[in-house]
Amino acid sequence: MHDDPLLSLTVSEIMNRWPQCVPVFLAHKLDCVGCPMAPFETLAEVIEIYRLSQDDFLAELAAAIYEEKTKDERQK
Repeated sequence: MHDDPLLSLTVSEIMNRWPQCVPVFLAHKLDCVGCPMAPFETLAEVIEIYRLSQDDFLAELAAAIYEEKTKDERQK
């Protein structure tokens, strides 16, 4: 079991803070984008509901977040 802080955030919090994560949700054909439950469901709940691999999904989100951070740092 992970103790990754992303797991306790709601899907809306993740997509608002890191919009570059939206394509990750869409690639998995998740209905989270635009879902009225997104402000209430945590990432951990979504992973369980959709029966995703927690390790793999967290890795994909982290890669999207990290890629954007490094892109921003290169532009400075």
